[in-house]
Amino acid sequence: MLGSVSPEKNSAPALSLSKLQADLAKEAAAWLAENLDRQVSVSELSGRFHVSQTHLQNAFKGVYGVPVSSYTRILKMQSAALRLIHTDAAILEIASEFGYSNAGKFASAFQKIMGETPGEYRKMHSSREWQ
Repeated sequence: MLGSVSPEKNSAPALSLSKLQADLAKEAAAWLAENLDRQVSVSELSGRFHVSQTHLQNAFKGVYGVPVSSYTRILKMQSAALRLIHTDAAILEIASEFGYSNAGKFASAFQKIMGETPGEYRKMHSSREWQ
């Protein structure tokens, strides 16, 4: 149902990456997953892991095949999709949980990743088992 960018899908790092680079990318991804409610820049993330932005970006792209910003956006939209189908929370409430203060920007980002607007997605995929 949900597309995914994860270490499981791309667990073998590119041949040009060292184990340290692959581990860095995986640790950064885990940190991002725990902080989906924040807007995190590559600069902040590289500072957190004490590496250059270029080093982090190269490691990340080598492991996940996408830049840090794309990975973060995909992860947020996948998590938002789960909230849409398993809760009755308002779309704006869900948007704010993932760092969006504007419903329009959230809807646009969601549609780019998931292929439907949040409302359409909820309607098509909603599971009322949680009620």
